[in-house]
Amino acid sequence: MSASHDTALNTLSTSNSLSNTRVPVTPGAMAKLRIANDVNLSPNGQQVAFVVWEWLPEQPEKRSRIWLVETSGNEPGPLTKSHREDSCPRWSPDSKQLAFISKEVLEGNKEKEKAKAQPYLMAYPGGEPKQICTMPNGVSNLQWSPDGNSISFLSLEGREPVCDPLVISEGRHNRLWKVYTGSDIPEPITPDGFTIWEYAWSPNSRQLAVYYSTGPDETDWYRGQIGIVSATGGAIRQLTQLTRQPGALTFW
Repeated sequence: MSASHDTALNTLSTSNSLSNTRVPVTPGAMAKLRIANDVNLSPNGQQVAFVVWEWLPEQPEKRSRIWLVETSGNEPGPLTKSHREDSCPRWSPDSKQLAFISKEVLEGNKEKEKAKAQPYLMAYPGGEPKQICTMPNGVSNLQWSPDGNSISFLSLEGREPVCDPLVISEGRHNRLWKVYTGSDIPEPITPDGFTIWEYAWSPNSRQLAVYYSTGPDETDWYRGQIGIVSATGGAIRQLTQLTRQPGALTFW
């Protein structure tokens, strides 16, 4: 019997034993529940970083932290330990650094809304998280360039609209940016006036494929097109005339 077959049987056995385990619902049980998502395997195949949502002691709301487990089979544990909301862990191509998004959690609902998620970087193992740069409207959808020289992300454009239940505010474009790992100055990749919904780096790190639209509203996603843009920035070269919506953008 092959080793892969043994592994498959062990995995199936573990899965079955977990699925048959019944946990009684008791007062406070939900406070102990942890939810894991956004799993990211290091390129060298030795570590897995992932996000865990959990209740922390003396905290009024759930927090998300980056957890780590080695593929050799040790116990998983939190990698980031501050009272923040951490998400989107992404390994560098050499597996020596982990980029992620972190948001300071302030007391009070209004103050919490003002805090913006920013890109962070930490060396592994043993490094301390350091903020890469500051974006006024925060960041989302973090990625490394394949050559490991820069980190890209999306960020909303313009001022945050005033919250008014009687006024429908105009949407804001989501622009594609990057920052070199040895710099703290973000640089726009796509021009203003476009919303980037998805993007993917080319293997040589010279271009990016983007799924984009000229409008920023959710309904504009249905009218998006696929294009190519230089990693140094510039105009988007449209490649398609789509009448249907794509997904899972990949560049090869």
